Amino acid sequence: MSTATPEKQTGKTVSVGVQELIEKLRNQGVDSGRQEAGKIISDAEAKAAELIADAEKRASAIVGKAREEADFITRAGKEALQLAERNAILELKTICWKNSLIRSVRWSATPWKATSCWKG
Repeated sequence: MSTATPEKQTGKTVSVGVQELIEKLRNQGVDSGRQEAGKIISDAEAKAAELIADAEKRASAIVGKAREEADFITRAGKEALQLAERNAILELKTICWKNSLIRSVRWSATPWKATSCWKG
């Protein structure tokens, strides 16, 4: 037989009920905290993915612009070389033409005419 009086048994029941309530509240708090932590982590992962996508987009734009500039510089360099080549060829043709003209004048002119032409 139990030696506990009904008052003592009621106290134990109340105490057990309070303990169960405390345990229930604690579990709800832990669950709520876990849910909140999960939401925070999920939000942080979404924000990180957004930042990464934005960074990749900006990097792609920078690389694209750099490629365009490099292509422009390459084309400008090629055009400059072609122009320099054309000018060199024209200069060489002019020099050859002048030399040919001078030789032609020397050979066809009489010594008196050639001398007078050179003196001015």
